[in-house]
Amino acid sequence: MSNKIDFNQIEEIRNKADIVSIISKYIKLSRRGANYFGICPFHADHNPSLVVSPSKKIWKCFVCGAKGNVFTFVQKYKKISFLEAVKEVAAETGFDVSKLSFINNNVSFLNPERKRLVEANAYVNDLYKSFLTDPKNSKYLEYLKNRGLNEETIKFFEFGYAPKEDDLIYNILTNNNNFLGSQRSSELTWNEKELLDAGIIYLNEEEKPVDFLIDRITIPIYDNNNYVVGFSGRTTGNSSTKYLNTGSTKVFSKGNLLFNFNRVRELNEKRVIIVEGFMDAIALYNCGHKNVLATMGVALTDKHLSLLNSLELDTVILCFDNDNAGQLATTENGRKLMSNGFNVYVVGKYDNQNKDVDELMQHKGKSSVDQIIDTRRDFISYLIDIKLSNQKSLDEIQSNINYVLKEMADYGDVLLRTKHFELIEQLAGIKVNDLQTKFNEFNKQPTRYSNQIKNYNPPRKNQNFNFELEQKQAIEIDNSSKEDLKKSVDISLKMSGQLVLSRVLNATRSLIAFLLNHNEFIDRAYNDDLSFGKYFINLPEIKIFNNLSYLLSKDGSVTLDSLMLHSPNIDKEIFSQIAQDDEFTFSKKSDKKRLVNKYGSLLKTITTSKANYIKWCKINETLTSDADTRDQKIKQLVDINQTIKSKKN
Repeated sequence: MSNKIDFNQIEEIRNKADIVSIISKYIKLSRRGANYFGICPFHADHNPSLVVSPSKKIWKCFVCGAKGNVFTFVQKYKKISFLEAVKEVAAETGFDVSKLSFINNNVSFLNPERKRLVEANAYVNDLYKSFLTDPKNSKYLEYLKNRGLNEETIKFFEFGYAPKEDDLIYNILTNNNNFLGSQRSSELTWNEKELLDAGIIYLNEEEKPVDFLIDRITIPIYDNNNYVVGFSGRTTGNSSTKYLNTGSTKVFSKGNLLFNFNRVRELNEKRVIIVEGFMDAIALYNCGHKNVLATMGVALTDKHLSLLNSLELDTVILCFDNDNAGQLATTENGRKLMSNGFNVYVVGKYDNQNKDVDELMQHKGKSSVDQIIDTRRDFISYLIDIKLSNQKSLDEIQSNINYVLKEMADYGDVLLRTKHFELIEQLAGIKVNDLQTKFNEFNKQPTRYSNQIKNYNPPRKNQNFNFELEQKQAIEIDNSSKEDLKKSVDISLKMSGQLVLSRVLNATRSLIAFLLNHNEFIDRAYNDDLSFGKYFINLPEIKIFNNLSYLLSKDGSVTLDSLMLHSPNIDKEIFSQIAQDDEFTFSKKSDKKRLVNKYGSLLKTITTSKANYIKWCKINETLTSDADTRDQKIKQLVDINQTIKSKKN
């Protein structure tokens, strides 16, 4: 049978596919007219610049230029082959995947290099599993059972054992010195570079190849398409390193994968439990909670959030370690999930003698694990508890109450607000009426600008933002009362202010990324009078920018790490956005003229948008600070509007 691909079949799938529905599984889309807009995942986007046209069945980013059809989006987003993307889309549209011509003809989804690496990992996984079932290694199987794992769980997660010999896996896979005989198939033989690229071996100080996992119980890590891409190895002895995990390779990155996602996706559950490590996920599964994912010890990334979004969840339950580090991980990841629209809960309390849910299962059994799941708390209640329990000093109580009220204003559910007030009253002794008064102050303030501005599309780069025109158009309402006009102005002010501020902050983040890669431009930025006045003084990006010159004079150079170290009170998410802004990193070795042009373009964007924002602030002050002045200004705008209308007539 030939490997011919039926392109008519592929075109049929493309026509049948709902491009909006499929792309929205990876990024959030909002409708504007006939098209849909979303944050582009292919560059450091902060405003919706990717447009999806359901009528034309295409998508395009008007900033980075990426574009294509439903197949190319899935291919580019998941970093898979075109044919594998076709398979993914076919499954989403209800097409019988078994009828795909390239499935029947065994056409590979992977490029040759990646195919070799995942095949090597799969072969090693089979070896590890066979070693675990070897009678001479029975003590390792007993070790797992003594930890409370049943046979079904051990088989499901494909536990194995990496032998003590430091080069056994290397010799088997390379057939070193005809280790398995001269007739060994070339398809089952890999070279040293391939094994290094897959993370299966490493070179020691003597440049000798050594197996990555030695004398450890193994767990394979699958990617979202059911390929083995790495391993976790747990010691059964007294090694100071309890776990060894595959590092970043050409087929594996922790930031792109969630452990057990390939299996959870098939469950179609509306609820998932997220834990920190492999054994915690396995412990929960062993107790009957199969809808469990592990972050593999890293904070949730944008790719993780997209994976979770694709599951169409109702609830996310966090079950991180039962210590200070776990508490911090719960807080950071919970806020990130809440800000992305997920309903977040945290497992109930359990004693500090058990660090994590794996230990809880071993020491107290399934009933205790079930109990912490059943007694889960909503995320805001969890924050109230950890911030206000056992607080003694008045200043600490005041600070923490302000913190939780701000979180309530930003993320809280209005249906649970009374419950949250009562919980604060119970823990801190502050009356509900007083809490409501204080909460109203926070609720009137704009929510964190990072959440506000991402839903607005900036003007195109070749357009000049005209605040006066925007303002006049916004209040152009026929036969409106003065109160209606006031409301219209307030709405216009809020939207316009967010829009202009977003341009300032986005450009400033890009400038910081540029200056971190090209320190020689830092002094020039300050000499060009790129200063920020009172309207910007408290914004995190501006605080970061103002530290650049100081660190340059202090250390002679500035890096992202030194900048973070010198700015401990700045939200790490800002630094993450700067680190992801790779628009200028490629030009590190570019010629001077090109760098100067890019710097000049950034400077112009910031200067222009900064001036517009200052203008907006001054108008805002005029319209909101004094009632008489505000009414007079509104009247002037209405008069201008009426004059324009009379001239048209």
